[in-house]
Amino acid sequence: MGQTINPFAEDMNLIDSEIYFHFRRTFKNFFASIVSLIMVSLKTPLILLAILPIIVVYVWCQRLYIASLRQLRHVDTGARTHIISHFAEVYNGTAVIRAFGADRHFCRESRRRLDAHNACQYALLVSKQWLAVWLELLGYSIVLLSAVFAVAFRHTVDAGVAALAITYAANITDVMGRFVRGVTDTDTDRMAVERCLALTQIPVEAEWYKEVKPVTDWPTMGCIEFTDYCTKYREGLDLVLKDITIDLKGRQRVAIVGRTGAGKSSLALALFRLIEPTAGTVTIDGVDCSTIGLHDLRSRLTIIPQDPALFSGSLRYNLDPLVQYSDRKIWRALKSAHLKTFVESLERGLNHEIAENGQNLSAGQKQLVCLARALLRRTRVLVLDEATAAIDMKTDDKIQQIIRKEFQFSTIITIAHRLNTIIDYNLVIVLNNGSIAESGTPEQLLADNTSIFYSMAKQEKLV
Repeated sequence: MGQTINPFAEDMNLIDSEIYFHFRRTFKNFFASIVSLIMVSLKTPLILLAILPIIVVYVWCQRLYIASLRQLRHVDTGARTHIISHFAEVYNGTAVIRAFGADRHFCRESRRRLDAHNACQYALLVSKQWLAVWLELLGYSIVLLSAVFAVAFRHTVDAGVAALAITYAANITDVMGRFVRGVTDTDTDRMAVERCLALTQIPVEAEWYKEVKPVTDWPTMGCIEFTDYCTKYREGLDLVLKDITIDLKGRQRVAIVGRTGAGKSSLALALFRLIEPTAGTVTIDGVDCSTIGLHDLRSRLTIIPQDPALFSGSLRYNLDPLVQYSDRKIWRALKSAHLKTFVESLERGLNHEIAENGQNLSAGQKQLVCLARALLRRTRVLVLDEATAAIDMKTDDKIQQIIRKEFQFSTIITIAHRLNTIIDYNLVIVLNNGSIAESGTPEQLLADNTSIFYSMAKQEKLV
C-alpha cells in the first residue's frame, strides 16, 4: 500500500510544484555563475587557471553528494513506505490488536519505524550541511584568489575594477552554492519522475470493452471448458496452473479441492481473467473468454469470496451498487438469504449505513449480504472461493442450503475448505502443485483409499 501511495503523494507533489522551480533556478544560477566568472577575470584572465582546480573540486563535491543523496532518498522512501503500510495494517486490525492486548507491541513497532525514518532524515540533513561547508570553503577560496590577484596586479588594474572583481567573487560563493544545490534538487526530482514513470510500465489488464460481444443472454447453460490451460502470476515466476483440461457440464456442482498452494484460487482467478493464460483457452458456452471484453465476461459471472467485499455506504448500495434492481427484487433476495428479518429490525432498513469493510456487521452477516448480492444477479455461473471458511458451522449450513435451493439452474464451482459441504456434488477435482491429480464423483474418490481426496476426508473424520 505504501509503495502505491508514495508516488501519488510526495513524488507527484515534487513533479507538480517543485520540479519547474528547481529547473528554472538551476539555469538562472548557471548563467549567473558564468557572468560572475567573466567579471572576476575581466582584467586578470590568469585567475581562471587558479580557479579551474576549484571548479573541479566543485564538480567532485556535486557528484559525490548526488550519488549519496540518491541512495539516502531511496532508503528514506522505503522507510516512509513502511510507516504508511504499518499504519494501514494497524488501522484495519485495530479490533484484533485490542482483543489480544497487543497495543504495546504495535506502539513499539510504530516508534521503531518512525525512528528509522528519522534516522534517514538526519542523514539527509547531515549530507546537506556537508555540502554547504564545502561550497562555502570553495567560494571563499575564489574570493581569496581575487584579492591576491588584485594586489599582485595593482599597478595594472584600476582600483574600481579590482573592487568590482572582488565583489563578484564574494557573490559567486552564493551563486555557485545555489547552482550546485539546484542541480542536486533537479536530479532528485528526476528520480521522482522515474518512479512515477515506472508505474506506467506495470502491465495492465486487457481491454474492458471489445467489438466482439456475446449474445445478451450468454451464458445460458454455464458449460465451462479449460483446454490445456497454463498460467503464471507474472513473468519470471513458475506456472501456478499446468495443463489444466476440464469439461464442466451446465448446471453441475463442481468442487475444487487440494492442499494449501495447490492452485485452487488461481483457477477462480483464471476464470475471471484476473490472471491471463500463457497457454490454452477457457470457454463458457462455446465462447472463448479471451475474445470478449473483461466487462462482458465478469458481468456475467458471480463470485462469493472468502473475505466479503463491503463498501462504506447504505445497505442498498452494497447490494445493488449499479442501481439495476427494484426494491421488490432486493427484498426478495434478502428473504432468500435469511436477512429480511434482520434488515426490517434496522431503524433505516435498506438505507442502514454500512461501515468500512462492514465493521458494524458480524462475519456471518457480511457473508449473507454477499450471498444476497449474488441472489440478485442470479448468473448462470457461481464461484464460491472458500466462502464459508471463516464463519461458524451453523451459518455455513444455512448458506449451503440457500445455494442448493436458489442456484439449482446455475453451474456452481466451489473451492472447498470443508469437505462435508461438497460430499453431494456432481464432480470433485483434486489439484496438486497446479495440476489435476484426481477427478470424479465424491463416491468414486472415497472408494479409493489411496487417493488424495480420501486422505483429506480422513483428516476431517468423514471416513
